Amino acid sequence: MTAIGIVLTAVLAFVHRWFDKRAKLLEQDGAVVVRLSAEVNRLAKKTATEDDLGEIKELLSLLKQAERRFPRIPFGTIVATVEVYEKAVISEECAKALKRVLANRKFVDEALKLSREQGVRLAAVRAAIETVQRIIDRKLRR
Repeated sequence: MTAIGIVLTAVLAFVHRWFDKRAKLLEQDGAVVVRLSAEVNRLAKKTATEDDLGEIKELLSLLKQAERRFPRIPFGTIVATVEVYEKAVISEECAKALKRVLANRKFVDEALKLSREQGVRLAAVRAAIETVQRIIDRKLRR
């Protein structure tokens, strides 16, 4: 009887530690999602250029790690939508040209088009972030 009790206690302790470790990792990944959400909100207030994406690239790296740790949580959706958003960002050369030649209708139309695309893509990023945050909250409540 005591041998079974000792083995059962050891197994339960191991399982409990494993779940605690996973919960801590999930909390850290949730914090990354919150940081990304704040960064997305900051970028939504302006037409983003390539220089504005430094923090986003760092957070994407962390989200890719989270995706490998928790494959059932759709971190990959966030990564994919942010990568699509990055394609709508104005290059520095284009931003400088826009500042110099605002009277040129072609540049203004292109900037407005890119700005609208950024807005649409940011909405997709926000939706993916909200989905992941709900899943993380549900898992951490257990």
